[in-house]
Amino acid sequence: MTSVNASNLIEIAKGNSTSGKTLEHRSNTKPLLLSSSLFHNNNDTNTSSVWNLAHYTNRAVDHRDHISSAPTLLAITIFVGFTLAGLLLLWRRYRYANREVICHYTTLNQEVTLSANDILSSEANEDHEFHLDMSDDTPTSSSDDEELLRSQQVRGMATLKMISIRLKSVKNIQKITQSMKMVSAAKYTKAERELKLARPYGIGAQEFYKKAEVKDEEGDKGQLIIAVSSDRGLCGAVHSSIGRIVKADIVANPNTKVVIVGDKVRNILQRLYGKNIAMVVTEVGRKPAVFGDAAVVAQSIINSGLEFSKGKILFNAFRTVVSFRTTEMPLYSQTAVANASKLPIYDSLDSDVIQSYTEFSLASLLFYSMKENATSEQSSRMTAMDNASKNAGEMIDKLTMTFNRTRQAVITRELIEIISGAAALETKN
Repeated sequence: MTSVNASNLIEIAKGNSTSGKTLEHRSNTKPLLLSSSLFHNNNDTNTSSVWNLAHYTNRAVDHRDHISSAPTLLAITIFVGFTLAGLLLLWRRYRYANREVICHYTTLNQEVTLSANDILSSEANEDHEFHLDMSDDTPTSSSDDEELLRSQQVRGMATLKMISIRLKSVKNIQKITQSMKMVSAAKYTKAERELKLARPYGIGAQEFYKKAEVKDEEGDKGQLIIAVSSDRGLCGAVHSSIGRIVKADIVANPNTKVVIVGDKVRNILQRLYGKNIAMVVTEVGRKPAVFGDAAVVAQSIINSGLEFSKGKILFNAFRTVVSFRTTEMPLYSQTAVANASKLPIYDSLDSDVIQSYTEFSLASLLFYSMKENATSEQSSRMTAMDNASKNAGEMIDKLTMTFNRTRQAVITRELIEIISGAAALETKN
């Protein structure tokens, strides 16, 4: 490779070199092409021009050499950086291999211990809050401790990802419960207004039995219970309170037949007392009950041919927005109404009239009990959803606190590792 200097240019100008000779720089740049036609005269002016061109060319070459040294310095810097990083990693491995590190943290009120091998693996100590205790003579933990640690991680939602998923789920549930509370509040207002209009039906039917002095029929034909509930849940103890009383009555008198209005009480009784269920009326509670619905149920009970000497209707009577009372009303058969002592005072004892009295009284009592139970159900659901929303809010606060503590623990752990590594390097130097 030929360098460009003044002597070469003079020889080109004098014609001693081939016209159009290519001179290459020491670098890999484009070759410099000089032609002898530039120097057509051999006077002093041309000679001085040649010397000026040679001087400029030498300066350009030196400048290119200076620029070409920059990538070399960058490569050396990168190499030194990677070398130092590798040495730091090797030093950390050597340190943890020769010195035991014990980490203590609490999960579900239980203290769990991590050894050095667990710390080196990212799965064992990821996203946990712990305190470092350096000791040289601490034995390593057993495989049982590692299995306990993993199980505690799963049960205690120890990772940030699991906590965030749980937090999002609880927030969604809170939105649902708040929506259900508002819907129940609107339905409760309507049910309470309709209950005021339905109370004369129930009070009038009970007064009819009381004024006529209707008594239970003699004999042992069994007992009939009409349990009024609904097809929907999430309303507290509205259905379970009725189911509990029905179970107690069946245990006291096995010869008891049950007519269930609503699917929830049927689910409570059918497993143990399915043989005592005589009739089930579903699709109740989805829409506000009307008198026609109660009349259909009453006609079905009368046409079923159920014979009983004693009967009652179980339902939840509305008291306040936050309370209700499980109540029972007496129920009498057509024979008991016909045998009433004071009924002839008001009307003649015709069989058709007695049947009309019985059917209308039963329908009125059922309509009243449905309205009372619907109002109690909506108020209880509104209260239950309000409590659920409050509980969800408390869970969100606790999960948020746990998430922040766990995240801060991760940051603290990483800072401890960085500071420990820097201090070790300073000590080594």
